Amino acid sequence: MSSHSNRKNAGIKKAKNLSPTEEEIEQLMAVLSEVQNPQTRMRAAEALGKIGEPAIKPLASALTEERWEVRSNVILALEKIGQPATHVFQQAMTDQDWFVRATAVKALGQIKDPRAVKSLISVLSDKDWFVRERAAEALSKIGEPAIDFVSAQPKR
Repeated sequence: MSSHSNRKNAGIKKAKNLSPTEEEIEQLMAVLSEVQNPQTRMRAAEALGKIGEPAIKPLASALTEERWEVRSNVILALEKIGQPATHVFQQAMTDQDWFVRATAVKALGQIKDPRAVKSLISVLSDKDWFVRERAAEALSKIGEPAIDFVSAQPKR
């Protein structure tokens, strides 16, 4: 990249009044939402997760995207951020798509945030068996000994 290009990019950043992190987030969010290639979207999600807490709010706003693939990639990005994103995972546990719900539940198990126990217990009655199974796994990863999984299962 020439020094002219570097100066031009720096000028654009300054003109938009964006820090490099804000600009990166903006660009990666565009890739996550607009690009059709799933591998490219996954890489954008991974990069957003590496940015950390500044990416939580923009990622949370992408949970309104129409495509479930985008929403599930958002959850994967947030999983890399960890416990600061717990509230977003809890929000995603009510998504219309079972895969997005399962991804959010699994992420909560991975980050092991005890604040999520109550929400995870409520998911044990999800209409989809896969989501219920992920909730039980997440609760066991968190290590909540007081949970009786049998009594929390929906009646058949």
